[in-house]
Amino acid sequence: MTVRRDAAGNVIGRYEGTEPGAAALLTGSHFDSVRDGGRYDGNLGVILPIACVAEWNRQGKRFPFAVEVVGFAEEEGVRFKATLLGSRAIAGTFDNNVLDNVDDSGKTMRDVMAAAGFDPAGLPAAAHDPKKVLAFIEVHIEQGPVLLNEGLPVGVVTAISGASRFIVELEGLAGHAGTVPMDMRRDAAMAGAEIGLYIEKRCGGKPGLVGTVGQFNVPNGATNVVPGRAVFSIDIRCGDDAEREPPSVTCWPRSNACAHAATCVRRCARRTKPRVFPAPRGCRSNGPPPSPARACRCATFPPAPAMTPWPLPRLPMSRCCLCAAATAASATTPPKS
Repeated sequence: MTVRRDAAGNVIGRYEGTEPGAAALLTGSHFDSVRDGGRYDGNLGVILPIACVAEWNRQGKRFPFAVEVVGFAEEEGVRFKATLLGSRAIAGTFDNNVLDNVDDSGKTMRDVMAAAGFDPAGLPAAAHDPKKVLAFIEVHIEQGPVLLNEGLPVGVVTAISGASRFIVELEGLAGHAGTVPMDMRRDAAMAGAEIGLYIEKRCGGKPGLVGTVGQFNVPNGATNVVPGRAVFSIDIRCGDDAEREPPSVTCWPRSNACAHAATCVRRCARRTKPRVFPAPRGCRSNGPPPSPARACRCATFPPAPAMTPWPLPRLPMSRCCLCAAATAASATTPPKS
């Protein structure tokens, strides 16, 4: 393969085909991960196609089209609270507004890119021409227990969940833990706990709807002080917008905070749309479908033309961590899935 790095930091390896100028098949995944995201999160989708290309090269096998393996520079969005940066650059949907986002040390994305030798002004050059892209295929770990519990070695993605992420700030009234009567308290932390329990109850009753409070902070909290302020995150995901964003979801924090007389301020941090894929013919279906994969890339590419399958080298794969995804991306932020 010939290897290059684009303006967004994506690393792209190209295995040439036999027909010059033909659209290329893209595959790959992301380099970064998150704590407890899974041992092979992202990495599997980069290493596996490289292993395939190595075997094809050993056999002297070429295809009518080129194969490009992409290692996306940034997906998770942990540092700058902006997701899918590398893939958005390739899809031509990069939002330049996020260049002014700051990390915990106060550095902007723009400054960090410049310090690493990247020119943000060159990001448009990373975009792929959709006419030159045959399809995008990603292999990814499931990051869930469904395949393992069902005894299945692999699953085909049928939907990508849209996601809504919020930062909720609750303002109550701080007071001494030993002298403020329980019926006179405005406890911001307990109001947040009520909201979290309601999210668990609401999402637990709807298949495919999941909700998570992954961060919870009581600023300036102490063991002997009634919390006057609480800040926490909400992550709501579903393959159906009607379930993810009904009117009842919009008023969750407000209705539950009232139980503890705390004032709620909700800020939308990130939102993406779902994408549903038709079930492949002959798919085995036992029990609930595998968990939808993360929103993947190249949202604006049109459906690829029909392709003739080719034999893939047989590689050892663990049945508990593989979820094959022949997907097209659906991230449509701002108003990330």
